[in-house]
This record gives sequence, C-alpha cells and structure tokens, in this order.
Amino acid sequence: MTGFPKLTRSLRFRLTAWFTLALGAVLASTAFAFYHVAKRTLRAETDAYLMSRARALLSSGGEEAGTANELGELAETISARRGPDATATAETPAQAASPQHFLLFDTVFIRLISLPSGRIEASSPSLAGKTAILAALDRIALRPGDASGSFAFAEPGEEETLRVLTLPSRMDAQNVAIQVAVPWDRNADVIERLVLLMSAVMAGILVAIAIGGWMVIGRTLHPIDRVVTEAQKLDPTSMPTALLPPPAESDSEIGHLVITLNDMTTRLHDAFETQRQFAESQQRFAADASHELRTPLTVLRGGLELALSRTREAADYRSALASAIEEVERMSTIVEGLSILARDGADTLDSAKSEVRLSMIASEAIGAFSATAMDREIEVTLSIELDATVLASQSGVPLRRMIANLVDNAMKYTQPGGSVIVTITGGTVVVTDTGIGIAAEDIPQVFGRFWRARDTQGITGSGLGLAICQQIVKDLGGEIHIASQLGAGTTVTVSLPVVEVVT
Repeated sequence: MTGFPKLTRSLRFRLTAWFTLALGAVLASTAFAFYHVAKRTLRAETDAYLMSRARALLSSGGEEAGTANELGELAETISARRGPDATATAETPAQAASPQHFLLFDTVFIRLISLPSGRIEASSPSLAGKTAILAALDRIALRPGDASGSFAFAEPGEEETLRVLTLPSRMDAQNVAIQVAVPWDRNADVIERLVLLMSAVMAGILVAIAIGGWMVIGRTLHPIDRVVTEAQKLDPTSMPTALLPPPAESDSEIGHLVITLNDMTTRLHDAFETQRQFAESQQRFAADASHELRTPLTVLRGGLELALSRTREAADYRSALASAIEEVERMSTIVEGLSILARDGADTLDSAKSEVRLSMIASEAIGAFSATAMDREIEVTLSIELDATVLASQSGVPLRRMIANLVDNAMKYTQPGGSVIVTITGGTVVVTDTGIGIAAEDIPQVFGRFWRARDTQGITGSGLGLAICQQIVKDLGGEIHIASQLGAGTTVTVSLPVVEVVT
C-alpha cells in the first residue's frame, strides 16, 4: 500500500494525470457541444420535414386554392395516405414532399381538426387504434399557437415520444388545423448511440493518451532518474567529474539540468580534490614541522641538562647558554617560516593593494644585507635595467621578504669572494650567484618545505626560504623558476605582473 501513495506523488504520475485530465476536459467539452449541435440539427430537420408535409397537404386540398370543396378533398387525401412521402394527388406531382438530409420516417400521423370545436375531420390510416397517440395529440391540438404553426413534443407513453406540428389554416370559410406528427424515438436513439460512440472513442483516446504520455514523460525524465541514481552513489573519496554524459539535446530543459549538474559535480570534484590535497599538505606540513623542531629541542634540552648535571665554571655555563640561544634562534626561524606558510599568503591577500616601485622594494631588501655581505666578503649589487610598478600590499612586506629570502639563500651558498647580482627588468627579478650550485636531480625539489640538499648540511637554514618565496610569488600572480649547475652558481627568475613600466 505504501507504493501507490509514493507513485501518486511522483512527477511522472502528476504530469500524466494533469495532461490526461486536461485533455479529457477538452474532449468532454467538445463532445458536449457536438451533442447539443447534433440534437438541435436533428430537431430542426424534423421540424422542416413536418412543415413541408403539412404545407404539401394544404396545397393538395383542391385544384385551385379557395375552391368550395377544398376541405372535403383534403380530408379524403389525409384518410387515403399510406406513407410519409405519398403525393397528395396524381395531378400535383410537383407539390410532393422532397426527402430530408438526415431523416427518413416510416410512419407519419396526420389529422385535420376543426377549430375551435376540436372535431376531427380526418385522420391518416396510421392512427387507427392508436388510442394513446390520439389522446396525446388531442392535448396539443387546442393549445393556443402561432398562426404560422407551433411545434411540440407529445408523450403517448413512457417509452414513446412524438414531434408534432399544429398548423392553423382556413378552408371553406372555416378555421381548421392540420396536425402532422412523427416518432421522435428514432432520433433519440441516434443521439443515444452518438453519445455512446463518443464516450467509447473518448475513453479510448484518453487511455491511449495516458499510456503514451506515461511513456513519453518517463523517457523525458529518465536522465533525472539517472542523475538521482548516480548522485546516491557519490563518494567524496571518488568524486566523478560528471554525473552523466552530455545530453543529445543540450538546449532542452533536461539538457540544461544535466549540464548544470555536471558543472556542479565538476566543481565539487575540484573542491574535494583541493581539500584532499590540502589535508595531505597539512599532514605533511605537521610531520615536517615536528621533525624539524625535534632536533633543536633535543639539542637544547641535552645542552641544558648537561650544564646542570654538575657544578661547572662560569665559562661552561656561558657556552651552554650561547648554544641554547643559537638553538632558540633556529627554532624561531622555523616557527616564523611555518607561520608565513600556514597563513598561505595572508599578508598579501588581506592587505590593501597598491602600486609599488619594484626597484625601491628591491633596494630596501638588499640594503639589509650590506653588513653581512661585508663580513662574508661577498659582493651584492642591484642592477636596474628597466624599472616597473607592480601591485602589492601597501607596506610591500611580502614582496620585500621574497627578495630578501632569495638574496639570503644566494649568500649562504656563495663562498667568500663571490658575488650576488639582483637584476630588475620590468616585472622580472633575477637573482644570480656564484655559489656551489644545485644538482640537476635536486632542482624539482627545491621548493619543498624543509628540503635541503645533502651537501649543504653544514650551512644553517630551515629549508623554508624557497617555499615561502614560491607562496608569495603565487599570491602576487607571478611565476618563479630556478636554473643551476653544480660549482657554477644558481639563477632564480621571478616574473611579476606589471602595472606600469617606468623608464
């Protein structure tokens, strides 16, 4: 029992039912109108038939209208009639009744009545012994009527109906009326059969339309059923790029729906894929951070425990504290880098954007290394071939940090006496050093977090500098590339979108 209410609530059932009921109402209205038109047409044809018969009889009352014996001749003609289409006299064939379009009566009842007495002057032989019909005609005969004739229905019995014409006339200086009646039952039977036939045809049409509509609507809604089925199978771990193949009729409503759902599924797929990658990145990030922080913490704890294990000289304590400070600074550097990466470029995204001169930011970044470069005997120079304005935060902190990290990395891996050159050409910043270089197989990994080459373990660093640079460049809408050769130095190229070139 629960299946039927569910079926009636379905869109397919409702559309089919609504369409069938609407068509049924149209067919019923059409049948109703056709029924009444047919009924009125049959009655009009019957009335025309009765009038033609009555006038034919009146015109057959004598050789010339108005003769003294015309009433008697009419009475003789009525009494001698054998059929509905019998001529009044052999001498007047042109006055015979013409056949009707839809009707053919096998019985016609005719009477000639004197007025106002109601005396029957003549009756057709078809009325012989028809007591009920005569009584019904008598009830109509003396009713007041129009001089042009009056039509009425008479009911001799429960299952018999007559259509009667009473036509007044004047013959031999006497008022008379001629009554002509025919059975109406055949017309009623025709109308009844017409109703039954139309009902059967309408029922067949509605059944065929309902079945056809159910099938057509089912085929139309089939893609929606497939969408529902496929949507129920969706799994965030294996999200498809599309629920269904593109529909053949992409401009239809169902086609638009499928295309929209496929676009939504694609966006969900991309969102889940991004979320998955982010989760994996966060897990890797946490693992790398814990690994990198474990070493300085272990060194710091070991040094402090060793210093406190027994009473020592002041110089030993100072040495232990200096080592502890060094490890704390190392952890601070790691934590600061992790903070920048965890914010995922928040300094760039959240701050108000403004146009900044690239040469000015680079000059400030390089200026911070003047003392360090002097101590390490490394020449750091800035070459501005073509200045440009780029869009960055008003403070320029992320952009300055990116250039500073590149210069700091270049100085770390450059021997005393070497050089670091920063060249600005439009929106391109190129940092070139004469350092130890990077092996070709290691270049794809240099932007990984906490990654450091094997031959650089003696050089202090957190392994986050290039990862931070890549994140900042990405947030600024630029690109970063590295070219290097062992023993010949490294070149880092950063390309940034330019707002305006400054000559």
